[in-house]
Amino acid sequence: MKLRLRAVPVAAAAMLLAAGLGACSSSASPPGPSGSGTGAAIPTLTAGEVTGYANLDPDQTESCNDNFCGLFMEHLLQLGPNNTLEPELATSVTEPDPATYVYHLRHGVKFWDGHEMTSADVVYSLDYQRSPKSDITVYFTNVKSITADGPYAVVVKLKQPDAGWKYTPSYEGVIFEKSFAEAHQGTLGNPGVLIQATGPWQLTSYDNTRSMELTANPHWWGGKVPIQHITVKYFSTETSMALAMRSGEIDLAFPSNGKTFEAAAGTSATLSSWSPPSIYFVSMNVKAAPFDDIHVRRAVAYALNRTDLIAANGGTLTATPQSTLIPPSQLQTLGTQAQVSSVLSGLPQYPFDLAKAKQELAQSKYPHGFTAKTEIDNYGNDVEVIQAIAAELQKIGINLQISQVSSAQWSKDFSNGNLGGIAYTAFYAASPDPSIFPSYLLGDASTYNMSRYAPSSIDTLMESGLSDSAPAQRLADYGQLLKNVATDVPYVVLFAGHNYTELSTKYTLPPFSVYPAFSSWALHLKEKAS
Repeated sequence: MKLRLRAVPVAAAAMLLAAGLGACSSSASPPGPSGSGTGAAIPTLTAGEVTGYANLDPDQTESCNDNFCGLFMEHLLQLGPNNTLEPELATSVTEPDPATYVYHLRHGVKFWDGHEMTSADVVYSLDYQRSPKSDITVYFTNVKSITADGPYAVVVKLKQPDAGWKYTPSYEGVIFEKSFAEAHQGTLGNPGVLIQATGPWQLTSYDNTRSMELTANPHWWGGKVPIQHITVKYFSTETSMALAMRSGEIDLAFPSNGKTFEAAAGTSATLSSWSPPSIYFVSMNVKAAPFDDIHVRRAVAYALNRTDLIAANGGTLTATPQSTLIPPSQLQTLGTQAQVSSVLSGLPQYPFDLAKAKQELAQSKYPHGFTAKTEIDNYGNDVEVIQAIAAELQKIGINLQISQVSSAQWSKDFSNGNLGGIAYTAFYAASPDPSIFPSYLLGDASTYNMSRYAPSSIDTLMESGLSDSAPAQRLADYGQLLKNVATDVPYVVLFAGHNYTELSTKYTLPPFSVYPAFSSWALHLKEKAS
């Protein structure tokens, strides 16, 4: 299961957030070229998705993280091309000091019921999502307070300077109506209750076994909405969704296996791909035998052949080899390509080498091998990859027993840390800051630390990586962090993946640079001229 973990236990800083952002006023242009009402209106768009979530409560990790959330829920900011921060519900951001951010709100924004959005709604929404009971409180761990400064300004004070925080309001902290939420405590987001938000499309009905219905929001601050009605149909499998695409029942889908889906969908649709930062990896629990033995972990690292595993994932069109917990593209936000290459070249390496794998295992407490257990669900090509991993580990004497479970069971066991001592999964991120994957996977504060790897040195480096303001020093911090991780091998990063869109040939849609879940992508969809 590929966890699209709303980008962050992360965070990051400039005296103004982005060169153009601080100067924007309440007349800033809407988020998409179609938002101003240009082009012919599209009566209806029908999309497909595999299963829905139990509810759309914003404090649930996955509840508002599918490919359609951004159509009806909005953030203070949005991430544009080339990692630029752009206005959404906030028109500008100022930073009075390195640990304080003031978000100046757009005037005249209305919820679907016609009530005006004010700072009270924003403060309530953010506090709701950072409360200790929230599944996503980890994204706000460095927040000291959130307060209103008049009706159109919100002040966020951090516990300490955080070089990644500036991106957080572009992927986390959706804004919804305070009065509606208070009137529906305990049921907010449930089918039949729903939510009151500000997005271009209003959520009118939701049944996570059948469909989600959206209609154009007549109150939207960005102007006329170009598609009058959007239906999202839920399917039990990607195969059934592909057949629906072939028959013309749906116009758009976001398949996990683009190559297979395209073949089944036929010629009435076109496949495109994009690659937000991602890591597909094997995790090993460093606190429990046999993976508490460093020689076992190094043996696993040497035994895995990335070329074979990419083939099992569907081939080179689906993935690119990668071996570091922080993708090079994220490190390049802190230095030149040459500087980043210099950092990465100094890391311990574990190229595929069965002889070295066997040598490492021979030095462990388990020289003759052992049996381990793991779980996997049937998302994308995960089953094929874990089977390939098991076959490669078998060559050095490690017998990996695989239990295939439902996605719901996998998610539950993942949350409870019950996947076994070794597991395979993937994390994607919407933030370009290099702090994101370490904050997911390392240290005591991380919700997703599958390896239980949390030496004090890692916590220190993660803190300095965020508190240091100079890019060169941050690059040095993360270089040392990667060196420690590569030496101790709690994770073996295998490759970076790609995302896919299958779109009816009737329409055009610009390429994505971030997850659809964080943007009102349908504002950009247009009907081809006949």
